[in-house]
Amino acid sequence: MRGLVWLLLLFSLAVSLSLAGRFDPGYAILVYPPWRVELSLATLLLSLLLLLLVVGLLWRMLSAMLALPGSVRAYRGQQHIKAGQEALLAAVRADLAHQPAECEAAARRAIELQFEPVLAAQLAARAAAAQQAPERQAYYLRLVP
Repeated sequence: MRGLVWLLLLFSLAVSLSLAGRFDPGYAILVYPPWRVELSLATLLLSLLLLLLVVGLLWRMLSAMLALPGSVRAYRGQQHIKAGQEALLAAVRADLAHQPAECEAAARRAIELQFEPVLAAQLAARAAAAQQAPERQAYYLRLVP
């Protein structure tokens, strides 16, 4: 509804400017020696409006371009967190399914991604104990504070 009101206001403004421009005999002279340009007032106003729109568009493009590195950094951070969550979830699933080798591998991946390293180290230690590997179990337990 709001868009329809703005559209009606825009059209009514365009019609009123068109009617005012038709009855207005005014003109503008732009002089830059040795050139001289005579324009109708409506053409000058339309040209200024177009220039304003182009400058606004260029400004938005420049600001979007300058904000792009921050957006990419945020996206990569989200992807890193998502990968860590998936690795930890895979470790928990493998632990619940009594698959210690898969659990240890997924927990190791979560530790490498620094996503909940204490929980991942505990899961990896449990998986190493299930595989009867005390040296790996001790290594993972050293990671737990």
